[in-house]
Amino acid sequence: MADREELVADCIELQQAVFQKLSEKLEALDEFADKIIRVAYCCELVNKDLDELYYKRHFNFCPTQVGIPPNPENTIPLKVCLYVDKLPVAYALGDINDARKAFEIHFMETSNFFGNTGLKGFIKYVFMILLSLRDVLKETFQIDMDSIVQVSPAQNSVSAFTEMGFDYIHDYGGTNNSAVVFKLNG
Repeated sequence: MADREELVADCIELQQAVFQKLSEKLEALDEFADKIIRVAYCCELVNKDLDELYYKRHFNFCPTQVGIPPNPENTIPLKVCLYVDKLPVAYALGDINDARKAFEIHFMETSNFFGNTGLKGFIKYVFMILLSLRDVLKETFQIDMDSIVQVSPAQNSVSAFTEMGFDYIHDYGGTNNSAVVFKLNG
C-alpha cells in the first residue's frame, strides 16, 4: 500500500512539473499571442479560484463540490486547470487509471466567458496536456495510457464528442456508466 501511495504522490508532483512546462508551450501558440497562459494542478489555491468564479457565474458547477467517486486502490488523481490572463477558463477532474490504461475524466467544464468555443475549443488543449503527460508517465514510471475517456458525459455533449472521434460506450468497464472513449495512437 505504501508503494501505491508513493506512486500517487510522485504522479501528482509529475503532473505539476509537466503542467508548468506545458504552460510555456501553450503560450507560444498563435491563438494565445500576448496572453499569459498557465496550466495548473488543481491544488487548494486553484480550487479557491474556481470556487470564487463559480459564485460569480463564470462556471455552472462548483468543482470542489462535484462528487467524483475516488478509487485510491486503482487510480491516480488527475486535476488540471487552464488559466488565460490569470483567470481559470477551463478545468478537468478525473483520474489516471493505470489498470485500464486510461485518462478518465469525470468532470470537465469551460468558463461561460471563454469565447464561444466551449467544449470543442478546450478539448484540443486537454489533448495536448494529456499527451504530454502520457509521454512523461511512460518515460518516468513505465505507465502506458492508451485512451482518453469522458465518463458519464452530459447527454447534450455526446454528439460533440463523437464528431471529434470519440466512441460512445453504454457500459464502460463494467461500471454501468456510459462513456465516450478516444483511443490514442502509439
